Amino acid sequence: STCLGLDTVPFSVDFGDGIDNDNADETSLFGVRRAYLRNHVADASYMREWVQHRMLARVGLPYLRTRKVRFFVNGQLLGLYDLMESPDQEYVFARSFPEYDPYDHALYKVKNSSIRCGTSSAFTPDNIAAARQIVDAENENVDDPSENSPSPYAWERGDHQPDVPVYGAENWQQCSEYFTTHFGREDFDKVLAYVRHGEDCAESVVEENLIDRDLSEGSGSGWDEAVKEFYRNRLGSFQCDSRED
Repeated sequence: STCLGLDTVPFSVDFGDGIDNDNADETSLFGVRRAYLRNHVADASYMREWVQHRMLARVGLPYLRTRKVRFFVNGQLLGLYDLMESPDQEYVFARSFPEYDPYDHALYKVKNSSIRCGTSSAFTPDNIAAARQIVDAENENVDDPSENSPSPYAWERGDHQPDVPVYGAENWQQCSEYFTTHFGREDFDKVLAYVRHGEDCAESVVEENLIDRDLSEGSGSGWDEAVKEFYRNRLGSFQCDSRED
């Protein structure tokens, strides 16, 4: 949306944000404290989010309730949005996981790309060799912090990320090229993470948060090891050196 210069960018809304009193945590709109406002880029039907979550609900999987809303800021209409519950609200979480106790359980969210560790098009012999050279250089400089401070991975969010350029809708091809280049950097960094973690997919995807532990209060070292084992046994036990060009 930003690159295309659209006004209807997605929003995350906290109705208690900025309220400096004891009632901040209780401030809500119709019982909703936090919510998402999703736009309809690449969704000409305007029904994608609603249909997706109704299907999840019908088959007994975690889902979010959605409603169509017109969104105004200071009296100015910004567009038609889907208002969606935020999954980290207690009542939403309890609806999907009624037996969940944050001190005795942990919930992991899996990024789709983690499942393809070792088998995606990025895991070529050339990319693996290039990543090994980078890691070898890092290991040689292990005693010199000024020479051994790797940059954040391309998929990590933060201030290190450059601002998305605004090309406008008429230059959508430039937007496509920009994100294709960015996704290429992400793919190579996944290879780099794989090599840094001893060429072990389970280690790299869990330790680098491609499989991310979330919404738990206790120590998670034992959980992480269990998830790594689950990954090896159920999600993939891929060997990159078996990949052919």
